[in-house]
Amino acid sequence: MEKSFIFSLIFAALVAIFALANADKVAINLLFTDVFISQAMVIFVSTILGGAVIMALLGMFKSFKLKKRN
Repeated sequence: MEKSFIFSLIFAALVAIFALANADKVAINLLFTDVFISQAMVIFVSTILGGAVIMALLGMFKSFKLKKRN
């Protein structure tokens, strides 16, 4: 458990450093409009959403595995 926590902290620090090094404004095309936002925010949001999807998939896998066992 401790190893995964340390890995998570290191990963979060690397993402933060990478995001802050890429703080330029970028254009994001949404259907009918362009939104200009910091690239760092795009990196942070993408990382959070990606982590949420991975955690959801791992949770579903664990749930199916437990149901199969019973």
